[in-house]
Amino acid sequence: MISTSYQPNADALHLGLAPEGTEMTESREGQRDVMMEFDRQGRLVGIEALDVGRRWADPKAECVARHPFWAGRRPDRRPRQAIFLALVPSAPQFNVSLYEKRRMIGRRHLPLLASALALPALGARAQAAAREFRVGTITPAHHTWNVAIRNFGEELRASSEGRFSLTQFPSGQLGNEATMLQQLQTGALDMSLMTTAELTNRVEALGALHAPFLVGSIQQGIAALRSAPALGLLNTLPQTVGCVGVRYCMTGLRNILMRDAAATLADIRGRKIRITPAAPIRDFYVMIGTAPIPLPLPQVFDALANGQIDGLELDHESVLNGRFQEVARTMLLSNHSMFPGVGLISGRTWAGLAPADRDLVRALMAKHLDALADGMVQVEVDNLARLRQSRMEIRPVGADFFGDAVAQWDRAWGPRAPALAQLRAIAARA
Repeated sequence: MISTSYQPNADALHLGLAPEGTEMTESREGQRDVMMEFDRQGRLVGIEALDVGRRWADPKAECVARHPFWAGRRPDRRPRQAIFLALVPSAPQFNVSLYEKRRMIGRRHLPLLASALALPALGARAQAAAREFRVGTITPAHHTWNVAIRNFGEELRASSEGRFSLTQFPSGQLGNEATMLQQLQTGALDMSLMTTAELTNRVEALGALHAPFLVGSIQQGIAALRSAPALGLLNTLPQTVGCVGVRYCMTGLRNILMRDAAATLADIRGRKIRITPAAPIRDFYVMIGTAPIPLPLPQVFDALANGQIDGLELDHESVLNGRFQEVARTMLLSNHSMFPGVGLISGRTWAGLAPADRDLVRALMAKHLDALADGMVQVEVDNLARLRQSRMEIRPVGADFFGDAVAQWDRAWGPRAPALAQLRAIAARA
């Protein structure tokens, strides 16, 4: 059944195209100020248009004037015409069966719906109202990521003369990254600084950023993340995850901490290693012969201390924040992969911003994420110095420590992450 609802306070019109109770799992920005909602099978189940009252002075008349075909048609007998007219806030309310055989509308109707939503703006847009953006992260409040977000918020408030402000939700207060990504898609969350590891579960091409030994230093990592091939990957996010990807940042490089002594690859083979649950990371640990275990970070300290896991992969800052050096006996200082993050803005939030405000938010977020990445060079040095003061043995190892795993990984992921070869060449020159 088609259902329509209009929210005057938000000036938003929602068009439901599926039976009540159908789960929406993904949203994407279609035409400007329009979000398309899809179910798990990729079928279109809803549309939300923003600022309809301000954009369409007399929408129904405009539809007929621009598309005479619709004049005189009976929506109760022509489902697709009904869809078109239901997008108009001044149209009468009605419900109509899409198909006699209970089939939900599919992607083949997208061209029709897109044309219906492509009406030009009629008249000037009102000045954007004051807005508080909700920003979620999984990192602790004192983590460098959240410090950067706080700085971004302060400058955004000043530059917008108080119209915009941020409220932070650190430490996974809103759930894990998969949950927050769903919140971004529905508009329940406005922004996030999220690991690219989570995004690789939706966009395999981003797996190139997690290639083993892609970079050997923070400086090389920054060069790779600011390169055209890496930035090009962000252009796919509105279509694939319903979010705008603004800019990359990064934590330090990743290393392996072991509960017991470890000097050779044989010492870690068969061991349970906690990893971030992402396919490119998991595949590397399978290739070196370990048993990768996805485990929420708050549970890792106790799991390592009592022997439920044998080791973990982590960067220096996260090791110090979690005090893992107190229970790990050995750190294999491999620096074998970087762990980027990306500043995300909900497609729904983005659609509701005026062009000038989009430019302001994007520019300031990019500025502070760049500063975060640049500052990581010294942070990495300082954090390693702190770790050297612990009782944990720090043993440097290189790519040869892992046998042919790097070559195996490239063969497996090269076709799935086409930017890999270019990124390796860029990092090598940095």
